[in-house]
Amino acid sequence: MKLKTTENIWLLGLFLGIIGVISALLLAVVNDKTSEPIQKAKQAAFEKNLKQLLPDFEKIGAEWKANMPDGSEAVFYPAEKEGKVIAVFAKASTQKGYAGKIEALAALTPDGKVIRMMITEDKETPGLGKEVCARKVSRTIKNLFPDTSKLPENKILDQYNGKDASVYPWKTTKDGGEFEFRTGATVTSRAVTELMGDIVKTYTQSRASSGEGR
Repeated sequence: MKLKTTENIWLLGLFLGIIGVISALLLAVVNDKTSEPIQKAKQAAFEKNLKQLLPDFEKIGAEWKANMPDGSEAVFYPAEKEGKVIAVFAKASTQKGYAGKIEALAALTPDGKVIRMMITEDKETPGLGKEVCARKVSRTIKNLFPDTSKLPENKILDQYNGKDASVYPWKTTKDGGEFEFRTGATVTSRAVTELMGDIVKTYTQSRASSGEGR
């Protein structure tokens, strides 16, 4: 005996509902099994980056957050050694990259000068904007096995070392400032320069307003 159209629709809906429940349960199980390893991998990568920026720190203290000039948020982590704060790590991002988000991680002196910095996330164009953001390990005949624990050089990123908020905003020479930019990657160069200037400015203001000298 043939089923009526309404019965067919009801059975189809029931079948799809069962499939949906099973799929949701499977996704929940997979997410539960993978979330912890993913978080551990992210934390390991973060700690490796911190060590590359500042090899001699022993631990990080309690983080604090502050609003950047563009309304986004920067996160600061005191870097300690033998019970003293020897530097401050700063993490922040901008959406002004040529392809969107660019995230930076920097080590600053307690009084707000850049020690070193790196780009930890970007979607910039290979061969152009990527050259501004990437720190590549160079392998040569004389250096077949380079020390990967050290931070590879990058002419654009290394020019911020030693700079502070005494001159703000930070601009590229293309915009009348003091920082070099990469030809063909002006937007990326500008975004990274402004981001680093904002990080330093935000830290300086945050440190001053805390009244603690952080």
